[in-house]
Amino acid sequence: MFLSDGEDTFSIPSSIYKQIALLNKEVNASIFTFSLGKDASDTVLKEIACQNNGIWFKSEDPQNIITQITQYSLYYSLRNTSIPIWTAPYEDMNGAGEVFFFF
Repeated sequence: MFLSDGEDTFSIPSSIYKQIALLNKEVNASIFTFSLGKDASDTVLKEIACQNNGIWFKSEDPQNIITQITQYSLYYSLRNTSIPIWTAPYEDMNGAGEVFFFF
């Protein structure tokens, strides 16, 4: 999952795509991207999701990001798989303590 305002001030998009492809070659992870903010640029984030079997979301109001992350979780929970997937525990940014996701 990748969240951004979509503004890359450090590189050109083609180099980003190549770097992600190189890093993702062995793990073949689906990358979900979120454009945050009303004026967020979408082009690069859409392409990253598209090239990596992910889904792009736009959140004009960052307050709605929890709902959209829930949709992301539902996507994985509804996949046709018999193998459970657990995330590594991490510290919740809203103070809920250590949490994890089960898909």
